[in-house]
Formats: sequence, structure tokens, C-alpha cells
Amino acid sequence: MEKYTNKNNMIYKKLVGNRKKIILVKGEPKEKNVLDFSHLPPPPDQVQLKPDDLKEEIARILTIIKHPENYETVVYSYKEKKWVEIPYVNQSHIYLNFVGNYYFKDSEDARIYSLNKKEYDEKKRFFYDPRIVDDYVDENNEKKFRVLKNKFNFIDRTVQTKSKSYKEVECQTDPAQNVNFSDGITQFSLFNIYEEDFKSKASLKQRKNTAKPVKNIPLKLSDSKQKSQQAIAQEQKAQEMIRMNKSAKVIERMINQNSFNEIILDYKFWDDNADSFRKEGSLLPLWKFPNSLTKRKCITAISWSKNYNDLFAVATGSYNFFKKTTGSIIGFSLKNPSFHEFRIETTTSCMTIDFNPRIPNLLAAGFYDGSVCIYDLKLISIPNALYCFKSETKHYDPVWQVQWQMPNVEDLENFNSVSADCKIINWELKKNHLFATELTQLNIQENDPNSKVEGSHKIIAHAGTCMDFNTQNEDLFLVGTEDGKVLEYSSLHRDKLLTIFDAHSQPIYSIKWNTFYKRVFITCSADFSVKIWDHRYKNPLLTYELSAPVSDVQWAPYSSTVFAALTLDGNIHIFDIYLDLEKPLCVQNVLLKKKRRLTHVCFSPFFPILVIGDEKGTLTSFKLSPNLRSIQKDTTINAISILNKEKFEQDKIRNILLQEAELNPELVETNRKAYKFEIAKPKKKAEAVQDDDEQEEKKTDKNIRGNRK
Repeated sequence: MEKYTNKNNMIYKKLVGNRKKIILVKGEPKEKNVLDFSHLPPPPDQVQLKPDDLKEEIARILTIIKHPENYETVVYSYKEKKWVEIPYVNQSHIYLNFVGNYYFKDSEDARIYSLNKKEYDEKKRFFYDPRIVDDYVDENNEKKFRVLKNKFNFIDRTVQTKSKSYKEVECQTDPAQNVNFSDGITQFSLFNIYEEDFKSKASLKQRKNTAKPVKNIPLKLSDSKQKSQQAIAQEQKAQEMIRMNKSAKVIERMINQNSFNEIILDYKFWDDNADSFRKEGSLLPLWKFPNSLTKRKCITAISWSKNYNDLFAVATGSYNFFKKTTGSIIGFSLKNPSFHEFRIETTTSCMTIDFNPRIPNLLAAGFYDGSVCIYDLKLISIPNALYCFKSETKHYDPVWQVQWQMPNVEDLENFNSVSADCKIINWELKKNHLFATELTQLNIQENDPNSKVEGSHKIIAHAGTCMDFNTQNEDLFLVGTEDGKVLEYSSLHRDKLLTIFDAHSQPIYSIKWNTFYKRVFITCSADFSVKIWDHRYKNPLLTYELSAPVSDVQWAPYSSTVFAALTLDGNIHIFDIYLDLEKPLCVQNVLLKKKRRLTHVCFSPFFPILVIGDEKGTLTSFKLSPNLRSIQKDTTINAISILNKEKFEQDKIRNILLQEAELNPELVETNRKAYKFEIAKPKKKAEAVQDDDEQEEKKTDKNIRGNRK
């Protein structure tokens, strides 16, 4: 350690390894706060330069060059079979190029700019000054001026068109996905491949040499192996066609979603805001399905699939006896409204269809000539209809309705059919054949007033037009007839008629049990009326007189008090007897053209929409507004519906109809406005489990006594 002193300053020089470090210990320099080290000896390892070398100026330039080792980068070239050096590539990039708008006054660019600006100003003044006429002067060397337009009568209009924005092709499509794969090839694998190829060529030449031409003799496959190969090839081709068909359907549905985007948005999210300020509802038209296939043919039946929420089928034909035509069964999907899903042509008019609720690919159909059949929708390309050709089991008149039933004791699929020949037949599907069993004949024994013998009777046969089996008790079913009567039968007692209802004065077109309450059913007829019944009473509970013959009626699948009635004048009437017993909530004309009659209506069991068909083959779907599909806004009702919706719906229609009907049935038609309804209270869990008819009757009797008091 060496120590140096300089007046008031003390400086230490410390040796740290091979480096020298000067540390200021005490004091500060008095002049400019700079230490003067000129008197100190230089370090021993410092380079000694001459004064001329110290005065020499050395220019320093910063340059960016590529690292030297990058010049020596090489790759192996498979084409030239050697290592090739990669050429140098300029790595400079321009990040910003700003062009200014200033010129030097003495530069050539500034001189050109000043000349051009003077010419531009003169032209601008000449073209845009409205007072200057043409480029000429009069005799007095004065420019002429034209009179300006009247500002009060002059109108100037401009149109600005929107320019179409273009995109590059690279931005419109997604880049193709790249996949890297690798494999190894060895000498023995190449040898095996060449050997197999040589053997196949040799066998092909041998077959050509040994083959002999055969004339006018059909080719017979005697070799079982060759047959199996052909069968495998056909099966592979069929599977490939199925895959192609599925892919085409998916693409077609994607295109339809784009073309029908507005309708799809209405179908999913539309709700009429006016329903919050009124009691009535409305229908929004959705898709109109193509009628090129059903043109000039009547829609005779509509059936919705119980398993696929977007699939439904329609049957086409003719109700005119003098105008017999062919029929068809066409399936549509809400996902593809522009084209049908399947199509089955029939030799005669198809009058009714019904999907199997357990096996979704089975479709039962009835025809105008009295025959019935079952179609397997999985094999539509191959005719796989199961007809019954036996004359003793076949209907002799048109089959108006078919309906699937639960499997019988032998666990066989079966359905029932009703026809105008006064028969109801049960059909069993056993080993791809239909076996018929006559369920009952629609014969009624009545007193003969013309007979002189007392107690004489006569048997009258009634032609059936429609039927419906009870959803909770399938042994009980109803049949509507052409003379307006409703017959109640039980399948346990085939020949025994339980009840006869004198329902209408004209033929009954439709009859339906209530979706939730097993005692109530509804009928419609050509006598302009719709009636609601309880099968325990012979008088109707409610009767509605409409403006035209009623062609079809349907209970709503989401409510026990909502139903839709279709009239031949083109109107659809939607009632909710829970909200209003007298007037419908919606009356809307759905015909696009006049002089057409509506034939059938069908609710979707999954969505708040319905489908309507007419006699010209037009098929249209509508969406229900919130007032037509909502429950009354009440806290007690909502609480009950959350706990048990089915029980709530049963109590709702029971309190509206049955209690008042048991109290005084005449009031149902004469004094509807005098009703005072009470909502059923929620039951306990122990009482909810017991759902016997006797207990329900006791409870209703107690309520009736309370109302009388």
C-alpha cells in the first residue's frame, strides 16, 4: 500500500490483484471538483506513445455485419450429392419509411412544385367559379357573367355509393393443415414388394392366356371365393355411398343455416313483446316446406317422431272418391327445410301414418284401398314394406287412422287400425310378417220402431272415421263415426260397448284424449263445433261453435287446457280454457292463397311450434307467442308446477271443468261467466303417492259440498 498526500487531500492507491484502484479518502479538490493526477507516475504496464502519435486523429465508424461463422453454414444437397454452402442473405429490414413534405427553396423539386401550384390555382378558379361563362370576351373586352340560380327553387342532390371492401384470397380461407410423417425403407422390404408385384403380373398373364371367349352364354359364378369377393366389393361400395350421403346432408344443412339465418334466429329467440300488454297471442310463420313433391295432392296426415325432435312425416293423397291418385310419404327435418329427408311413393292414396314411439325407424301407414303396411326407414332404398295381402284380414274400405300400442304379452310390436268398413283390427309384427286380429265391429243394437213385435231390436253398423287410445289406460279407447256418434270400447271386452255419446250431427273428423288428464277428451266435426267431454258423463262439458267445419283438433303437449282447432275456411283457433272459457286467445288466417281448405294440424312435442297442411300440398310451420304457451303468472301455480308439473296440470283442468260439471252440468253451456274457480292446494308426499280414482272422487265430492255451503 502506497500513500500520497496533496495539501488537504489524502489519496490511497490500493493494489487489488493485478488491478489498481484509487480510493478518495478525505477532502475535495478546490478547483472544479476535479482531481489532478498529472503528477502521479503512470502504471508500469501502460503503453508509451510519442507526442505525434497522441495528436493523430483516428476515425471510428460503427458497422453491422453478419457474424463470420454464419458464412460457413452449409447443408447437404441431395440433388448434387455434396455439401453446399448457403449464400449470404441480406438481413436488413426497413421498419419505418417517412416521406416528408418539405423541400429546400433552392432545390429543383421546389421550383417544379411552385410552377405546378400556379397552374393548378388558375384551373381551379376557372372551373369552380360559377360566374365565369366560356373563354371569350365581348366587344368591349369585358367578361360575361351568367345569372345565378334561384336558391329557393334550386335543389342539389348527391348520391354516395358504398364501395365494396375487397379481401385477399389468403385471408378468406384457413391454411391447410400440414402433417409430418416419416418411414424407413430397408433392402429386404423392397425385395418383398418387388417379389409380390412380379407374382401378381405373372398370374395375370396366365389368366389371360388360359381364358377362352364364350358367346351368348351368361356368366355363372361357380367359385365361392369369387362370389365372396364380389359381395365384399358391393358392400364396400354401399358403405361408401352411405358415407357420401351423410357428408352431403351435413353440407346441405350448413348451407341452409346460412340461407335461412333470419328464420332460425326467430325460431330460437323470437318472442312477441306485445304479449306483455295484452291477453291474446299470435303465430309467427317460420318455414314453408317445398310443395313440388306434394303439389296437387292433399295433406292427409302429419306425424311427429317421438325420438327425433326435428323429424316429422306427412302423408299425401286425395279424399275425393271420383279422383283416385297415387300417394306418398315424405319426411322433413327442421334442420333442412329446403329438401326432404326421405320419400316413399305408394300406388294409392296414403290416408294415415304413425311413428313407433319405441323403435323410431318403424312407420305404420294406412291406405285408401284398405291395406296397411310398415316401413323400415333404415332401408328406404330397398323396398322393405310389410304388407298384408290376405283378403280375410284386410280392410275393404279406406283406413282412416292407425295407432301404435304397447308391446303385447309376447313382447311383439302391434298397432290398431280403424276403417270405414266398421272394423277395428289389431296387427302384430312377427318375423317380418303382419298377423291380423279383429278387435271389434262397430255395431250398435237399437230398438226397431217399425217392428210390430215388442222388444224387437235391429243392429246398425257405424263406419269409423277416427279413434284414440287412452295414454294411461290403453284398454280404453274411443271411436268416432260418420253419423256423429262417439263409441267407447274396452279391449278386454271385445264385443261389449261401454258408452255411446250422441256427440255431433255430422261426421267426426278427429277425437283426442287429454294429454295429462285421462278422463277428458275432445272432438271436432263438420257441424262447425268443438266439444270437450268427460267419459263419465253423456253431456259435453264445453261446446264451441266456430265459423266453418272443423277439420282437425289437437291438445297441446305442454298444457292440459290448451288446444288448437283448424277450420276449412283457413283459420286456426287456439284456446286456453284456463284463461278464458269463451273466446280463443288466437284466431289467425294462415292461408297464403284463397279457395284452399286446411286439413291437418300437429303440435311439436319438443318445441313451441306447430305444422299445418292444406288440400293443395302446402306445408307451413308456425311459432307460438309467449301468451299461447305460458302458465299463468301466479306464485302458488308456479310453486306447484315446479314440484310436479303433471299433477299440477291434472288439478288445473279438474278444478276448471269437473267440479262445476258435477255440481250443475247445465251451467257449462248456459252460464259460463258465473264460474268461480279455486286452484287446488299442493298435496303432501304421502297423498301424492296415492293416485287412485276413488280417492280423487272423494276429494271432489268434499270440494263440491264446500262450494254448495
